[in-house]
Amino acid sequence: YQKGSAILDMMRHTFGNETYRQVIRYYLQKHPYDVVETNDLYQAFQDAAGLSPDWFFTQWLYRGGEPHYKVSYATIQKVGKTFTQVIVEQIQDTSIGLFKMPIPLVVYYTDGSRDSVRPWISEARQVIEIPNPQNKPVGFVLFDPGGWILKRVTFEKRPEELFAQLERAPDLLDRYDALVALRRLPAEAKREALQAAYKRERFWAIRAEVVAQLANDPKSQDFIREALRDPHSQVRFAVIAHLNPISTSLLPDLEKLLRDSSYTVVTLALERLSEAFPRRVSAFLQAVRGVEGHPGRQVEIKALEIAARTGDRSALEKLVDYASLSFEFRTRQNALRALKRLNQMPPSLLPHLFDALVSTNTRLAAVAREITEYWMEQTLFRQALRNYYEKNPWTPE
Repeated sequence: YQKGSAILDMMRHTFGNETYRQVIRYYLQKHPYDVVETNDLYQAFQDAAGLSPDWFFTQWLYRGGEPHYKVSYATIQKVGKTFTQVIVEQIQDTSIGLFKMPIPLVVYYTDGSRDSVRPWISEARQVIEIPNPQNKPVGFVLFDPGGWILKRVTFEKRPEELFAQLERAPDLLDRYDALVALRRLPAEAKREALQAAYKRERFWAIRAEVVAQLANDPKSQDFIREALRDPHSQVRFAVIAHLNPISTSLLPDLEKLLRDSSYTVVTLALERLSEAFPRRVSAFLQAVRGVEGHPGRQVEIKALEIAARTGDRSALEKLVDYASLSFEFRTRQNALRALKRLNQMPPSLLPHLFDALVSTNTRLAAVAREITEYWMEQTLFRQALRNYYEKNPWTPE
């Protein structure tokens, strides 16, 4: 389904929004409540738009694989004129074959202007030359801006190009790509640019990536405190997930996450803080007392797991109870996973585990199977599982 949606996006980008809408409207009106196949969509292109896009269907729908482009560029002089020369190579496995696609190339200059072309990329190696009549300095180059084409890309860029792309690329995905490429730089080389991006950007994924890269930078601690108050839970989650080690100076701020509006953040904060400050576990558990954490009682089950790790038998018994058919499947999944992490398989768990194994809920059965296979690798647990199986009647189903 993910690839199918990406291919529909590529269709719209390749053939144009008007043609795409015309074809899809015709396709839906011709086949309402009908069983269809790929060729019916191909036929809709012919009937509605007068197109025969066999090249597109062959490489994206009937053939496997995807292209891997290696891109590089240089500023060159030819007959007294300046060009940006872009070299595009297809370096995927030769058994997949070459792909043919119109792919935009955009050159952004340091003065804010830009030039663009949309060549057909179809050869193993192609050279595209974009005129630069005013000999402007290049800020950065984008290959397939917006990421419309399903592909892999290797495009090495200098740090100053990545900083410019992070700041000025119009499409969010291109700014995000630049940010990810900056992971390789040390914090002191990117601290200022990343913190500026955090303040500038509104989409949570970019802010979360900035936090992940600066979480352990000693000179970014005030910034990290600010990120702990970010309005989006995924950004707060990124802070607690990437701090390593957790500084004592941040403890008062991090303890506030135990009362966070996101149960996922509370669960991770409880786990990380308990690992980092074992002497304060009782205080952390007290802070989340009475919080269940739906779906799946995730906060309560994490608290029970931590309590059981300290030797609390009643917490272990409660986890076994939550693995029973008295509770909905998400709670059972979480309880079973907690017992796996504890590596505890009390005899009272076996009826619940086997019930989960044969459940018609495939998501619950998959977790039970994964955990059973894990315990079957341990001699003591393997024998207990075999004994329970042999002592109970089972229907063929």
